[in-house]
Amino acid sequence: MAMLPHKQLALIVRLNSFKLEARDMGPTTGRELLKFVGVTVLATRDEFCARADLWATKARNKYLIAPAFGERTGLPRARFDAL
Repeated sequence: MAMLPHKQLALIVRLNSFKLEARDMGPTTGRELLKFVGVTVLATRDEFCARADLWATKARNKYLIAPAFGERTGLPRARFDAL
């Protein structure tokens, strides 16, 4: 919560929710937006060809673990893309 002032986070939530509801999707929350920012930062720690690879549950080779961002962060790929 130290990275964003509370008023700024509330504004981002309100504006994103407005856009999501216009596309017939559920509104967002502050917690979900903080997860989005966290996943974005976490993605900088991993090498990938396509962003979708980060949600793969099967490793690219037997010496690496699968990124599985959906399971680890609780933010599904479809929701990440929507945000």
